[in-house]
Formats: sequence, structure tokens, C-alpha cells
Amino acid sequence: MVNTMKKIILNLLISALLVSFFWSCESKNNQGNSKSQYEAWNSGELTVYYDRDLANIIDTVFKMYQKAFPDVKATFVPVSSREGMALLLNGKAKVVLQSRKYLKDEDSLIKEYDMQLPVPYDFAQDALVFFVKSDSPIDTMNAKNIENYFLDYKLTSKSSLSLNYEPQFVLPEVNSGIYANFKELVLKNSRTQRLLKTFMTIDSVKDYVAKNPNAIGVGYLGNIVGDLRFKPIPLGYYDSTGHYVNPKPVHQAYIVQGLYPYIITDRAYIFSPEKNLALWFATFISKESYVQRYFKDFGIVPTFAKFVLIKGD
Repeated sequence: MVNTMKKIILNLLISALLVSFFWSCESKNNQGNSKSQYEAWNSGELTVYYDRDLANIIDTVFKMYQKAFPDVKATFVPVSSREGMALLLNGKAKVVLQSRKYLKDEDSLIKEYDMQLPVPYDFAQDALVFFVKSDSPIDTMNAKNIENYFLDYKLTSKSSLSLNYEPQFVLPEVNSGIYANFKELVLKNSRTQRLLKTFMTIDSVKDYVAKNPNAIGVGYLGNIVGDLRFKPIPLGYYDSTGHYVNPKPVHQAYIVQGLYPYIITDRAYIFSPEKNLALWFATFISKESYVQRYFKDFGIVPTFAKFVLIKGD
């Protein structure tokens, strides 16, 4: 592990101008806006579909929403990332929480049918990580070497990964957001030349890695942060200018600075720009101050916030 790195404390400052979007809406309604406008975001029925591999990260946010808006009959449905996008694109879902971008075929479908979908609401940044058991001797790896290993079957684990054994890479199945990000960021949208072991959920991946010392899991930092069974592997990499960046601890402070090769964004995708419950929920999860503070305290990076990085010895 990188023991010589300076300790970084991440402080989150929410601008006073951002204090509760919703409470300001309520104030305006109380000053004379029609009751129907007020009910448009404060009551009714809403189904939120979400990437099931985000469950441990956002389950608490759902409880926050239900507590804040008890008159909204909200249902939260976990689905695969693929299924969530399919529901959105065929109009059966008004809001879907995803950890990836549109895939190539989804983007082509949007263009073919000239679908005018609103820009998604970013609510957090996370990192695609390679993780191992906490007592694993692996301390750092190189992102380029990992990428080459997956794409060139002639490379050995010893020459490419500096391992004396063949690791077993484990991740959620092909319809997951984790797999989609792995394919884009690590495989560069090419076919891997290695066997991958897949499970339906990230929880199953974690259980397998916990029981198999030669296994290397692929998931999000948010999936394992605080779980003492695991550690994410710091990765050295070459940035867009060709400059080599030394391995840093996999931590939200370095994600904020862009000092990690595989940063991903969690987004709320909505089907329509109409001012309905779906839009209000997307606004809630992406801009409500205490929700954004929750993401910071959880260990990932809220996207609608100001940061102060304090470096110390």
C-alpha cells in the first residue's frame, strides 16, 4: 500500500445558495402558488427504477425521500442496468438511476427515433475498482498493464501483473452497469481474451472474493467502502497527456482531483422534461443539500457541491 502519501481530509461545503431547493419551492407555494402546483412534487405516485448494484449506496436516499415527502407513494425497483435503460427508452419508466452512459446500441436507438431525452441529472461520482481481500499481498497495480493483460492472451500474469499465480477476475453479469463500465474503461470496448467469472449481483461477487484469495473483484468503491473484508487496489496510470501518475489510495479525495483512471458518474435519467414527480425526484437526489452531504459521508463524491481539500502530514 502507498504509505508515504500525505493524508488528505475532504471537507464538503454546500453553498448557502443551494439550501433546500424543495423548501424554497414550498415557500413560493405558500405565498400564493396554486395547490395543484404544490402537489405536482409533494404528492402522487412514482416508481423509481435503479441499477441494483447501486443498492447499498442509495437505499438510504430512498428513505430520506420518503421521510421528506410522506404523501408521495414511491416505489423503488431494483433492475439490471440494461433493463432499466430499456424501460426508460420505451417510455415505461419515468426515472431510472444508472451508473453508466448510454451503450452504443441504445444511443443509436435514440438517434434513429429522434428521441428528445432530457440531459440526465448527475448525483455522485464513484470509481470502478479492482478489489481483493484485505490481507492480500497485492498493494498496487498498473492500469495499462491490466488493460493489456485482458486484451492480449499471450501475456502472462507474472509478466503483466507481477503475480505468481493466475488471478480470477470476478464481476457482475453483462447486463450490469459495472460490466458496462468495465468494458468501456478497461477493455476500451474490445473483447477480452480472458475468462471472467460473473454473478448476478455485486453482493455475490463480494461473497466470492471474500472466500477465494486468488480472486480479484471488479465493482465500485461505493460497493466496498467501509467493508473491512476488502481493499481496493491503488492503480498507477498514464493520463491524457502521457504523464505517468503514481498509484494513490483509492479515496474520494483523489476522485475529486481526477487522480484515478476509472472514474464513473451516477445519474438520474428522466424520460420527459415535464415538471412531474420524476423530475422533482431527480432534482432531490442531485441537488438536495443533505442528500449530497450523505454521499460525501458515505465515501463517494457528490456532484453538486463545493470542496476544500486540506493537505497535512
